[in-house]
Amino acid sequence: MKACGPVNIEYFNGEDPVFALADKSRYAFDYLTSHADLARILAERRPHLVFNLCDQGYRNDPKMELHIPALCEVLALPYSGAPPSCLALAFDKIVASAVARSIGVGVPGETFLEKDGTVGARDLQFPLLVKPNFADGSFGIFRDSVVRDADELAAYLARIRDYGLWPLVLQEYLPGTEYCVVAIGNVDGSDFRVLPILEKDYSAFGTDYPPITGFEVKWWSQSEPFPYDLDLKPAVLSSDERASIERDVSRLFRRFACRDYAKFDFRRSACGEIRLIDVNPNFDLFSDSLMMMAELAGSTHAAVIDAIIEAALRRYGKAENHKG
Repeated sequence: MKACGPVNIEYFNGEDPVFALADKSRYAFDYLTSHADLARILAERRPHLVFNLCDQGYRNDPKMELHIPALCEVLALPYSGAPPSCLALAFDKIVASAVARSIGVGVPGETFLEKDGTVGARDLQFPLLVKPNFADGSFGIFRDSVVRDADELAAYLARIRDYGLWPLVLQEYLPGTEYCVVAIGNVDGSDFRVLPILEKDYSAFGTDYPPITGFEVKWWSQSEPFPYDLDLKPAVLSSDERASIERDVSRLFRRFACRDYAKFDFRRSACGEIRLIDVNPNFDLFSDSLMMMAELAGSTHAAVIDAIIEAALRRYGKAENHKG
């Protein structure tokens, strides 16, 4: 345990960046990486805060992502990030879109498709993006997930029929710029803020791969790197567009009951409208995007992580008692 601060935080993650962060943060960490022993250790140690970085799910099952905060709830332990209800809501993509639409946030047209369902007229125009309804990390989104007509859709559905990807969402494909937006803090407090917005640069993809962050882009074998560069850069937005996105993020953060931090992805439609495409209340806090946002904000990645911890402690009334 690193004695760099008065707060003992259980940090459920074992990646190398976590250990590098310990040298920069003013908090003390114990690191838990064993899924099997997690409940017992947390019950015995009862830390001041559980810093939840289990973004791939308990036992590495994305459908069990909500089990970590649920365990903390059962053990009556303070923890960072979204509660189980928020994670469940955001994980169901078709429901998440309906919730966003209900508060006036624009989303692509889409429909839900079960494995045994038939694809008929659904008031959607091609091209469409086909993706799993229950998945994260771009799982189930591939090079040919963008289909441009009914024949391509039928062929794609036939090809993946026996894959474990169902049910699916058939979603209007938005061809414009994609924006990555992160908010930290809590909407009912003075600490809530939206970090500098980024946009994804797909210009190096050419015509060989559609401009989407598919599975191959995120998880291509390290021994055989993905052949196209995906860059991030500061978003080019008008002041009105930026203000509109920030208002939408604030409303989404509140409606989904996000806590301490969350990421929202938006994309422009063919007619230039900016629409929500994803809600991620438990994203990877060691992503390149967050590090770049911190730099653009004139801060550091470690300072942003500390701000998230402080937001969580403040929610539990612990911040004043545990300042370093």
